[in-house]
Amino acid sequence: MLDAAGPVRVEKAFVLDPAGSQPARLVLDLITVDRETFLRAAAVDNRLPNDAAKRTEPASKPNGDPRPIVVLDPGHGGIDSGTRAASGETEKGVVLDFALTLRDKLKRPANTEWS
Repeated sequence: MLDAAGPVRVEKAFVLDPAGSQPARLVLDLITVDRETFLRAAAVDNRLPNDAAKRTEPASKPNGDPRPIVVLDPGHGGIDSGTRAASGETEKGVVLDFALTLRDKLKRPANTEWS
């Protein structure tokens, strides 16, 4: 997560190879921009490719299921397992449990209760 006091854009991005006891690192050089510049760049970054813009109907999944595809990424895999509570519960366990519960609720038919 990045927390900035105002709009920024990435001026440079690169990866540093592991060195000594440090793992590989992603380095982002951010510069301050005004709101208009930020919004214009976001609009350009989010535009549809030409072939997608020409579609008149949304693409359907091979099995004909009309529901949208939702990707849940609870994160905290690999070397970063997140924080650990005094009780021993891990952040990665909490977010995985939440993602699995949300997945199960999203798979239910539209006319069922959420609770």
